[in-house]
Amino acid sequence: MIKELDLNQVWIECLAMWKWIYEVYDGSVSVVDLKMRYSRKHKVPMCSFCSYNRTYGDTDEILCTKCPGNLVDPTFNCHNDEYNYYDKPKEFYKKLLSMNKKRIKNASSKSNASNIQKA
Repeated sequence: MIKELDLNQVWIECLAMWKWIYEVYDGSVSVVDLKMRYSRKHKVPMCSFCSYNRTYGDTDEILCTKCPGNLVDPTFNCHNDEYNYYDKPKEFYKKLLSMNKKRIKNASSKSNASNIQKA
């Protein structure tokens, strides 16, 4: 059973999965296979961002307006040529880390900053 996550947990879980992929990726196994392995082992969606996007009402898999990445950076797209998750997983993880820093910084300026956990 896949567990449902709130927005903060989505970030934590996504970063945990991509940190693992970053550490083990050597090109011999596809990123999709690595995501499947991680998902099965930890009982999380293969993409927490996509799952959150679908859960909260956006069925448009192209625009992904409810994607947690887009909530931080409206120009974020996981298929961007500069950091495409499939072709450039290490760059993708670095992009996630930079967006997470921005997310935490934005949250620290709001009253609910204490609810944000640093992943």
